[in-house]
Amino acid sequence: MSYIVETRFFNGWENCWTDGEGKPLIFSSKAEASEEITDLLAEVKAAVAAGDMVEEYARSDYRIVKVKL
Repeated sequence: MSYIVETRFFNGWENCWTDGEGKPLIFSSKAEASEEITDLLAEVKAAVAAGDMVEEYARSDYRIVKVKL
């Protein structure tokens, strides 16, 4: 099984996580996908602390979805 991370938007959930070439990110485990979310949230928290962003993102705005390739 593979996993993707989806982000909550006003109109629903969307997989907008991509690599440097614009291809969707696909994770080999749920733990790997969760670590990617954790890393993003840590970066955002640091940006807020540095005054580069106004507020942090909520973890509840991300979900991990199992997909078959």
